Formats: sequence, structure tokens, C-alpha cells
Amino acid sequence: MINDTFGLPEMALFGPMTPEDMQLFQQQMQAENQAKMAMQQARLQAQGEHQDSKDETILLKTLLEKILTPDAAHAMLNDMTGGSLPMSNETNDSSQSGA
Repeated sequence: MINDTFGLPEMALFGPMTPEDMQLFQQQMQAENQAKMAMQQARLQAQGEHQDSKDETILLKTLLEKILTPDAAHAMLNDMTGGSLPMSNETNDSSQSGA
């Protein structure tokens, strides 16, 4: 547009690139691409770690549901407190039968 306004040839405002200029330009372009790739790799790694932790959480939850039954949890609490805590269904049964 500026060239048309002043009647200049197409490349009048630009000089030819020297080999050093071309190499510098290519290095800058490669550096930008490498930075983008590093960011993408970091995102993928973080996403993979998040997915792994999610899988571990599901596994632990399933395992605890199988191992830590209400009876086992009740027995463990009784052992920890040294007392005889009633089961929740025992307190409901006695209150319903007394009414």
C-alpha cells in the first residue's frame, strides 16, 4: 500500500536477507515452536497425572468399600475407644420396640 502510494517497486522498502539474518529468523521461529511444544507437553503430563490420581481414588474407594464394612468399622471404633458403642441399627431397633 505504501509502495503504491509513492510509486515504489514492490521490494523497495526491504533489503535481501543475509544468511545470518535468515539463520536468526529460523532460530526465532524454532524457539517459538519449541516453547509451544514444551507447554503442550506440560499440559499433557499434568492431565495424565490428574487422570492417574483419579483412577487411584476410585480404586481406593472401591477397596475401602469392600474391606471397611459397617461391622468392621464398628469393631475398630470400639477397639479405639475401649468402649462398647452400639451399632446404629441397634439404637433404632430398641427405640422402635419401646414405643
